[in-house]
Amino acid sequence: MSTHDEPVSSPPDSGDEAPKATESERPGLKMALDTVPLVLFCLANFLGPKLFGWTLPQQVSISTAVFIVAMTIAVFIGYRVYGTISMMTKVSLVLVLILGGFTVLSGDQTFLQIKFTLVNVLFGAVIFIGLAMGKNLLAMLMGQGIRMTEEGWRQFSIRFGLFFFFLAGLNEVLRRMLDWDTWLNLKLFVVLPVTMVFAVLQVPLMMRHMIPEKENGDGEAAGGGDTASGQ
Repeated sequence: MSTHDEPVSSPPDSGDEAPKATESERPGLKMALDTVPLVLFCLANFLGPKLFGWTLPQQVSISTAVFIVAMTIAVFIGYRVYGTISMMTKVSLVLVLILGGFTVLSGDQTFLQIKFTLVNVLFGAVIFIGLAMGKNLLAMLMGQGIRMTEEGWRQFSIRFGLFFFFLAGLNEVLRRMLDWDTWLNLKLFVVLPVTMVFAVLQVPLMMRHMIPEKENGDGEAAGGGDTASGQ
């Protein structure tokens, strides 16, 4: 009998991490990460005064703090699952941390309300700057692998750029005319659904200009020379 111990084999270490999921593979999780922070914000904002007798500054500060924490956690979870953070999410998180932080400290809802204006102005400006430079900056902001022709991206970008500016102007009008709760209700139950409807209405445009995937892995996709991915 051999007195030498047999070496214990260990599983091979490939050095590679498990591939990350994509947003299209787990759309339910993506939707939850986008909506749960907003839901928690609304619950704190509407229930806090009724259950705990919060004053308006307390209502604004505490609900905003809940939103900041929830959004930060959601972004972290999204990064762990998908391995990346879209530029749009990065910009939104930075503005939420800065302006939301001012809101928490001051109890003044103006900072949080202005955040929506700044985000929409920034996205609209970036889109049109991208068009002027001949680059597909909207695809970078969206963080999606949408394959469309250059003309499709141009029309898509113009529509969304104008819509972002429209939302910014609308927000400035509403926040000056309405009290906090009314403004928030309109944002949730009017502006948000309108935005979703607008996005759905762009599907026919996307379908007309979509570049087909490669067939059987051979050859280039039809219209591949027109893709705006590198423009």
